[in-house]
Amino acid sequence: MWSRRAIRRREEALASELDSVKTVEPMSLGLELLGLHTPPHSIEDLCCTVRACVSTSAVFFSPPHAAQPTPRGNEFVFPSPLPSGIPENDIVFCRLFETRVRRRAVVILPHWNSTAANYERMGIWLSRFGVTAIYMSLPHHDGRRPAQELLGSGLVSANLGRTIRSCQQAVMDARAIIGWLWDCGYRWIGVMGSSVGSTLATIVAAHDARVSALAQVLTASDFGEVVWTGRATRHIRQALEVSLTLEQVNAAWSVLSPISYVRQLRNRNVPALVISGREDRVFLPYLTERLISGYREYGVRYQWHRFTCGHYTIADFPWNIGTLLRLGFFFRKHL
Repeated sequence: MWSRRAIRRREEALASELDSVKTVEPMSLGLELLGLHTPPHSIEDLCCTVRACVSTSAVFFSPPHAAQPTPRGNEFVFPSPLPSGIPENDIVFCRLFETRVRRRAVVILPHWNSTAANYERMGIWLSRFGVTAIYMSLPHHDGRRPAQELLGSGLVSANLGRTIRSCQQAVMDARAIIGWLWDCGYRWIGVMGSSVGSTLATIVAAHDARVSALAQVLTASDFGEVVWTGRATRHIRQALEVSLTLEQVNAAWSVLSPISYVRQLRNRNVPALVISGREDRVFLPYLTERLISGYREYGVRYQWHRFTCGHYTIADFPWNIGTLLRLGFFFRKHL
């Protein structure tokens, strides 16, 4: 078995692999990406706009139409319903793990700086449980990442407005896929997210009536606080803390925080599977506990499994097998 010291040592080794290509970019409000073009701009302007987005989130995260995919064998692509103006980023790439019967399906939303190869095993595993799985590339990931971007910095960065806009695009992309699945005859649809993907999956499940189950692998309550406290985003905090406080960052990114949509999950009676790591230094355990407290307060149905691993080591044995088993049984029960 792994000791706590061994887990922490491996966590730091894996976390540091990308440190050399992480740069501290200047903080930007990015208000023009949210439709505000008249100066002067301030964090208060952004927070005011975000509060309006939260109160009208059903509209803010609603795609105009279902996906219209172009098949490429067991892959397909389609135009994003929320174009960013970056040609590569506006074509959504998906990998399909299809079963014979079109009844149950799960949309997989991956972690930050992931690749399709990271989720090959999960897609195959879910299909063996009789669930069609679709891996969706996040904005600025896989073939959607422009050549000049070393990381998926277009998705999460010190540009507050761009981060909101990119995550909004990801939610709309996922809901467009759900619309396509529905048109294809699937009536039991789940959504699964890992790390930042769990944030996006929560927003999807809270707003789409066609979603019957939600799985959150490595999740947290507040998007801004994850960025502020997490090991993977130290470079972003360095840029933000020059001008902003944690309270301001949490308010600016509240539209992306799962805690903002607990009431919607309860109202839709969506069951949730939460899997977390006790040694997680990216999504700190107290932020997962805060979300669980919200679930308890509002009466959301949930299962919570806490492994002894960290954020990165969840992909190592035996926690990777434990995660796959729990996902398979959860979706087979609720879909």
